[in-house]
Amino acid sequence: MNSSRPRPPSPRQHSSGRTGLVAAVAAASSLLLGPSAQAAGLLVPAGGQRSLSIASQQVDVSINNGIAVTTVTQVFHNDGPRPLEARYTFPIPARASVSNFSMWINGKEMPGEVVEKKEGQRIYDTIVRPEVQPRQFKDPGLLEETSHNTFEMKVFPVPANGDQRIQIAYYQPLDYENGVMRYVYPLSMRDLPGEQLGGALTITVEARSEIPFKTITSPTHPDALATAESAPGTFRAGVEEARGRLDRDFVLYFELERPKLGVDLLTSRDPSGDGFFSLMITPGAELDRDPHPVHATFVVDSSGSMGGDGKLSAACRATLAAVQALRAEDSFNIIAFNVGPSPMADQPVTADEAGVARAQQFLGGLKAKGGTDILAALEAAVASTKPDHEHAIVLLSDGEATEAAEHQKYIEIINRQAERPRVVSIGVGNDVNRPLLDRLARDTGGFVAYLSSEDNMTQVAPAMVQRLRVPYAKDIKVTANGGGVELYDLTPSPMMNLYHGGQFTLFGRYRGSGESKLTLAANMGGEDKTIELNAKFPALDASAPEIQRMWAWHRIQDLMRTINDGSASQSITEEIIALGTAYSITSPYTSFIVLENEQMYRDFNVQRRNRDRIATERQAQASRDANPAPIGQQFRPMDNSANGGAPGQGVGGGAISPIGLLVMGGSVVAATMLRRRKNAVD
Repeated sequence: MNSSRPRPPSPRQHSSGRTGLVAAVAAASSLLLGPSAQAAGLLVPAGGQRSLSIASQQVDVSINNGIAVTTVTQVFHNDGPRPLEARYTFPIPARASVSNFSMWINGKEMPGEVVEKKEGQRIYDTIVRPEVQPRQFKDPGLLEETSHNTFEMKVFPVPANGDQRIQIAYYQPLDYENGVMRYVYPLSMRDLPGEQLGGALTITVEARSEIPFKTITSPTHPDALATAESAPGTFRAGVEEARGRLDRDFVLYFELERPKLGVDLLTSRDPSGDGFFSLMITPGAELDRDPHPVHATFVVDSSGSMGGDGKLSAACRATLAAVQALRAEDSFNIIAFNVGPSPMADQPVTADEAGVARAQQFLGGLKAKGGTDILAALEAAVASTKPDHEHAIVLLSDGEATEAAEHQKYIEIINRQAERPRVVSIGVGNDVNRPLLDRLARDTGGFVAYLSSEDNMTQVAPAMVQRLRVPYAKDIKVTANGGGVELYDLTPSPMMNLYHGGQFTLFGRYRGSGESKLTLAANMGGEDKTIELNAKFPALDASAPEIQRMWAWHRIQDLMRTINDGSASQSITEEIIALGTAYSITSPYTSFIVLENEQMYRDFNVQRRNRDRIATERQAQASRDANPAPIGQQFRPMDNSANGGAPGQGVGGGAISPIGLLVMGGSVVAATMLRRRKNAVD
């Protein structure tokens, strides 16, 4: 995450041209995005002046075993005769956490600090607004979360006829689906004037994985990125362009070779207190069995808010691809909605060739207009059932309902059913009401995913269809037994189900140290199953300090869900602020502030926690770059082994191998059960 110039890509596949530039910017930054086509990555000078531009963008993306660290360095240029305040709006991907905001002042990087939001605004106004107080200081920056992972950055001053350099970094676990890690940056800047986005751009993506890579592809820009294997299990990709504009999203797929169940454990601990861990469970394809027929009700948002960024088109393409992936014994219906629901059919439709043709015709006639009444659409969807079929409701929407504040009333519609259907929430586009979509999926045992309008729907949607069936595991519990090790503050809470082809990710804290039996328990088909692994929880571990922030971010999301559920309290707000300031996490209650020098931080009584944390994380990043070997502990229960010699253990609760915990009861491998059809929605 250093700020030096990224290493150039291998010359053997270097690509140039407008396509390469778009891919680079896209991979560079969801930081160049905004809540709509008119505001995506929007740079707005205060006072309406139009003399600001982004002179250059430099991006480093480091991916280590499914965890991505993205650092974007940008230079704002002011060609006007007086200093300006820049306001810049952008979102970050789902599950991502902003970890740093820096400005270069007098040629030196000055990392920011997280403070309570009201205090951050007070400090910024004290410096910038002469009507508030005579100006005594200069060069402040403020980064605030405005809504659903959308941020606004204020920078002052961008000097007359001069530049201001800033840097933002964020961490995220990558999406995983049927052996493919998915890296998406939603740009959608078609309506922005190109001069706002011009300037030099350089991007370097370095990805390493203990699971070997099979392929690295981009469905949006297949020829844009140069790629090379720099070491076994390590790939580098890069693009460098002088100028261009952002006009579409970028999607990157990493196909992995893992054929069997894997459990990956990362730990982090410094001398100051208890440890942190990240646990990822990735099922293989063994012991898949034929699933029950499914009835899928696709609820497609055709309201006016879906008209921008190609969202309605993406939702229709995803729906048709999912219908094409159903089997002949499955059934489906499609309910479009805006101010009210409009079903495709009065009764469930068989997923045969005639049914697919009917779906294509219905979807092709949808237009984005009107309001967003999700409640009425859900009422219609829960009534669309078929005997002896698993019922799943697939909601494709940006979630921006006309009445979306009270989440509980949406859940009550589902709870009134004798057999509650699972809700699969598919967020479409850049501006998505994530709290609402997350709640619908979490409280019904479903799952949530977020699609770019540029995703390869024929690849993504069929994989998601497999999740519509019985989940691999529910009621998952993770504990440590023996060795004086105790796990606590696990997040997300409650834990989600593990579905076919998906990945289970958990963050938490631990007390004590040493070797302990890591016990994974779950309910499979009405039976309780367990698996035990010998895991090490070290007293000190500096290999992955980033997971400390990722734990804190997930813990804050748990608390925010409590608030969104209508259980707000002063103590919850105080805990969010305490976590945000301790681990430098932005939230609706905290923000990043950058001040000119160390004396100003002392004058405003702002502790330098983030400065010290950034130094630790960059040191760990440099160490990983020097030694590309995977970090953490990787267990392979089917092979009865783990790296470092830690053996896998047996399974309780029935005669079943370790793999059975997470794959028995799942569906047949997608590649063997999907019927490919050639129809597509334009």
